[in-house]
Amino acid sequence: MIDQAKLAAMPQWRADAIVALEENDAVTAQDHVIGRLAVAPFDAEAVFLFGMCRLGLGQYGEAIESLRMAHLLEPGNARIANQFALALKMVRDYKVARRVFLDAVKVAPADPEIAYNFAANEALAERHEEAEKYFRRAIALSAAQPDSRVPLDLARYGLANALIAQEKYAAALPLYQELKDVFPDDLELLNNLAVAYLRTGDAEHGRPLLERVAELTPQDKGVLLNLGVACQLRWELHGALTFFKRAYAIDPNDIGVCVNLGLTLERMGRPAEAAVYYNRAIKIDPNQSDIHCYFGVAMMAQNQLDKAEKAFKDCLAINAEHAEALQGLANLYRRRQDKVKARELYEQAMQSKPDWVPLYPMLASLLIEMEAFDDAANVLERGFELAPMELGLWMSKASLRLKRGDIAGAMEVYREIMANSPSDPGSSSGVLFCMNYDVTLTPAELAEHYKNWDAQFTRHLRDDQFQFPNSREPGRKLRIGYVSGDFRQHSVGFFAEPIICNHDKQRFEVYCYANLGHVDSVTQRIMAKADHWRWIADMPDKAVIEMIKIDQIDILIDLSNHTAYNRLFTFAAKPAPVQMTWIGMPTTTGLSAIDYRISDPYMDPPGMTEALHSEKLLRLAHSGWCYVPADIGRDIEVGPLPASKNGYLTFASFNAFGKINTQVIELWGKLVSAVPGSVLYMYTGGKDADETLNEKVKRVFKACGFPMEQLRLFGSKPMKDFLAFHNEIDIALDPFPYNGGTTTAHSLWMGVPVLTLAGVKPIQRMGVSMNTNAGVPEFIANSAEEYVEIAERFARDLPALAKVRAGLRAAMQASPLMDAELVTRDLEAGLIEAWEDWCARNEMASLEESAL
Repeated sequence: MIDQAKLAAMPQWRADAIVALEENDAVTAQDHVIGRLAVAPFDAEAVFLFGMCRLGLGQYGEAIESLRMAHLLEPGNARIANQFALALKMVRDYKVARRVFLDAVKVAPADPEIAYNFAANEALAERHEEAEKYFRRAIALSAAQPDSRVPLDLARYGLANALIAQEKYAAALPLYQELKDVFPDDLELLNNLAVAYLRTGDAEHGRPLLERVAELTPQDKGVLLNLGVACQLRWELHGALTFFKRAYAIDPNDIGVCVNLGLTLERMGRPAEAAVYYNRAIKIDPNQSDIHCYFGVAMMAQNQLDKAEKAFKDCLAINAEHAEALQGLANLYRRRQDKVKARELYEQAMQSKPDWVPLYPMLASLLIEMEAFDDAANVLERGFELAPMELGLWMSKASLRLKRGDIAGAMEVYREIMANSPSDPGSSSGVLFCMNYDVTLTPAELAEHYKNWDAQFTRHLRDDQFQFPNSREPGRKLRIGYVSGDFRQHSVGFFAEPIICNHDKQRFEVYCYANLGHVDSVTQRIMAKADHWRWIADMPDKAVIEMIKIDQIDILIDLSNHTAYNRLFTFAAKPAPVQMTWIGMPTTTGLSAIDYRISDPYMDPPGMTEALHSEKLLRLAHSGWCYVPADIGRDIEVGPLPASKNGYLTFASFNAFGKINTQVIELWGKLVSAVPGSVLYMYTGGKDADETLNEKVKRVFKACGFPMEQLRLFGSKPMKDFLAFHNEIDIALDPFPYNGGTTTAHSLWMGVPVLTLAGVKPIQRMGVSMNTNAGVPEFIANSAEEYVEIAERFARDLPALAKVRAGLRAAMQASPLMDAELVTRDLEAGLIEAWEDWCARNEMASLEESAL
């Protein structure tokens, strides 16, 4: 309603124009305004009203120019600024609208209508935090101003949508519950309410409501497809699947429906089902190259490489420059260990799509595997020219330096990432990894850095409001989930495979969440033994979290810690009732959301290391390790003691050069000096002929006073040659403060004892654990002096060393280190105890809550 008193006080031309606009007569209003502009062309009110007239006539360009001029003439007028911003919002210029709305807010901070309009603009621009802030302000201001024109129900609806866009499901839930009676037929609202129920653990209300939304949806394939895509974009995959399946029931020959069904199922870790729909889409229209590529990816996920290869080649037959298909083929050849062909295909993909930045770290990773370090550096430099701030390139640069043994250089890169992207957790996680090599940090200081990482990056992600629906029935079969990027011939794979393959299937149902893209014989064996296999490498954390919750995992076990391909952000959200970490790295994760770290009494003697962990220690009775040798190494025999033939001791370090610090080199220098005639073979991490790297290693050793005539360098070798090389070594040397893990196990398998220096951190007690279990505790030193003395003692008693060598493999095979049955039963006992403890604690909490 127009305030008559205000109209009476206005000049006649203005009053007449406003009345005409109120009656939607923009032509008459414009006549009154033009008369005024003829005599006062810079009258801000006349210019403003002219803009409003143009809006009424649908002439948006001229309207915006007039409103812009009015705002310039009178920048302190909140009414003009508000209408100008609204016009900009109408033409989707949200960025400029934001600036103008902010001007209006400064002038009239208590105006609820401006706050509401600004919030609506921010929501359309997907700036959800700002939208939430101003919807809340509009609602609060309206409550204090009875004459407010803000539509409160729409403001609350906007607030709920802003909350759910930020994954604040618990906060959005009560708003949607109130609004469903106001907007009973709004399918988006009902869908969001269903999602809020599901994400807060209330499947009892969420799932039926989602079904009801689908039932209320008209039999309109397009509407169902749109709802499915909306769910898919938010990674609400089960909702997407519901809508796409209803659309498929209406028209199974719609290629878009088939493809979206395939994409959704693939993202849910169900590639075999996805392939069915891709295949149908191909039959409907065999000339769409993208679908062949999708089908190839689905076949790759099932390790059906021949079918995948055909699909990618079918795609390229339609479009020879299809970069994604070239990349898919490259990944395929990489999996087949044809790295030369893989490199060629990655380079073709780059030529086809040179601005596709993710290809550059992908190719660099392959080149690092091939130890073509200079080529990898060149590829990364090309990538930096395209995207100087691309995080993947920086992380690859750090990985390259780590592979070259340049820990300080990697740390420098991680710190540079942190300076440019302080909120990036990956670089900070990389810094934590590098800190394990730092001899200047005390164990307590290092543990504190880990806990600070959780406080800074992950603690707020924990969803404590989620109510786990997992059954607490005593003695039921437990669902165990293992999460790793290393279900392959990798340090983790050598220890994870025997456990996963020996679980008691009567008591445990095993799920593997594979965060990897490469498959080998180890992967295939683990896949065959797991009850359920989920591919998660290309899935965001929130989708993996949803998957784990839907799988109703009871105990989720991280096998990475802060190493490459970890999914610690998934664990941070606490998607499973009980969470643990194991194998990836014997340190705390620092995460408050992880309940246990699996270990043994040798790495973590009771009373020694508890204070270094955010987790509770779950000590397995015998061993925290269970080793299986590489396929190719099972038939390599242990040779005679080399010193018996050579007449001198040959030492070796098989660990990454990054673990070798000045204290280690100085101690090894004393050791070889104390053992006349001995030599040390040092692994460089590069190729034998890499003179640049070799000279760098020599400079480091020389600077530490190492007797250079006793130093020998060697580079990377194929696994068979690497293991066979142990037949030229008498004693392996373990570095500190970061011991060897897999390298120690390989050496023991090949009959080579490993001389280790025990420390107070579990990461410096890996050698203690393995030597104790393998029955060679005489190779554990408790001081630097004892370290040298042990080497001297065996140098004087070669028959004793030969006896150790001759019996070590058999001793290892008979020990807990290779007794998969024993270690798995120990683990299962610990898992059951942890589960029963959780059930008891939650039962008590439920009783206390009901008593209130």
